[in-house]
Amino acid sequence: MDDIQDLENQLLAQIRNLLSQINNNILQLEKLNEYEKNISGNQYYLYNYQMQEINSLINSMKLLIGILENIKDYITLYYKEISGNPYITPNIKIEILGQINNGIKEIKSMIDKLFVEIEILTNNLQRF
Repeated sequence: MDDIQDLENQLLAQIRNLLSQINNNILQLEKLNEYEKNISGNQYYLYNYQMQEINSLINSMKLLIGILENIKDYITLYYKEISGNPYITPNIKIEILGQINNGIKEIKSMIDKLFVEIEILTNNLQRF
């Protein structure tokens, strides 16, 4: 049990680290937005700042995927911990695991919808 708790704590530390990196990206985006206001007349600099901005956004999305992967690993450990715990009754195990499954299905649906919307948006933008 302690081994699982140690692994869970490692995963939580990794998630915290990724969130910190996302926060740094947000701070960078805020700075880029300020620079863009100041140099809006210079096409060359504006292009560079816009490219930095989009790269920062894409990196943030990659970090979010990393967070989701770590959460998946955390849920896997949690699942093993629950299913192997002799003190939790079968009915409670079924309820907990059912709640995990329902939550995951709901999140998957939300992510699928989000990426369909992003794909439609990028396809529409390419037409301009």
